[in-house]
Amino acid sequence: MVSTDADPNEKSDYKNYERRSDDKTLGDIPLDYISYKFYKNYLIQISLQSKGHFKELFETITQAYGEHSEIKKNIYNNFEYINYYWKGSNVTIRLLKGPEYMNLEFSTNTDTDYFDKIDNQIKMQERLNGL
Repeated sequence: MVSTDADPNEKSDYKNYERRSDDKTLGDIPLDYISYKFYKNYLIQISLQSKGHFKELFETITQAYGEHSEIKKNIYNNFEYINYYWKGSNVTIRLLKGPEYMNLEFSTNTDTDYFDKIDNQIKMQERLNGL
């Protein structure tokens, strides 16, 4: 695995990695990257990013896990981002649809506050920008 942290030497309990040898496809959907997030050496999140193919991925997740349990919309830098959540007893799935890409994340429920932190940062930035 290769560290994808901005500063791999930074002392933090969170570490992000990618495996360059990973197959960068999900079925027929090409992926830009797959990353793995660890907290104190425990895997807490897997993220996949792709440009396009949102509809196919949304339908696949809905078939596998049923209807999403929550939707959150944010405006950041004048672009709309839509977050769809499927919340299970152990894992939460988030599908983020942005203007140019989508991000699919599988997180342990111990890390779901991470999503709320990101949403709060976006809301704060919106207030600072006067949106």
